[in-house]
Amino acid sequence: QGNMCLLDEVLDWNPSQLRCRSRAHRLLTNPLRLGHQLSAVCGIEFAAQAMAVHGALVQDELAHSALDNSEEIAEPRHGYLMSLRQVNIHTLRLDDISGDLEIFVERIGGDGVTVIYEFRVDAQAHQLLSGRAAVGCFSPTAEGLNLIQHLLLIKLSNNGENFGERFLFIVKFY
Repeated sequence: QGNMCLLDEVLDWNPSQLRCRSRAHRLLTNPLRLGHQLSAVCGIEFAAQAMAVHGALVQDELAHSALDNSEEIAEPRHGYLMSLRQVNIHTLRLDDISGDLEIFVERIGGDGVTVIYEFRVDAQAHQLLSGRAAVGCFSPTAEGLNLIQHLLLIKLSNNGENFGERFLFIVKFY
């Protein structure tokens, strides 16, 4: 919502991938800026938003298909960024990139609870960052939120001192 909506348009998509564009990295009002700079690591948030858009588009298409076939529509689910892997960052900042950002996400696996995406953020045919993300998909009920808390406790107890390396953060997709 508001300034945190970082994507400007979806360029194309299908059930396994999405490509979109953003100009928000150049905005002085970008809420991710620290001082007058936007760190390249913030590109992960651009990619996370692209994953959320992809998930919503796929979910919407499934709901329309269910309506057409007189089937029950699945309850909407929220996605939570559970982990990042193989993140490669090839620049220090995004705010000094003059061209638009092109964000590409591709669903490469998953089951009913977890989806694995590869992501890439490019500008002017140059890769700025890339990586893989695991997204947990839960219903917005108390039961789904309890499952998230349980997963967090498992991660915390299993990783101990390596928590910062293994479990980076959880971001709710809206």
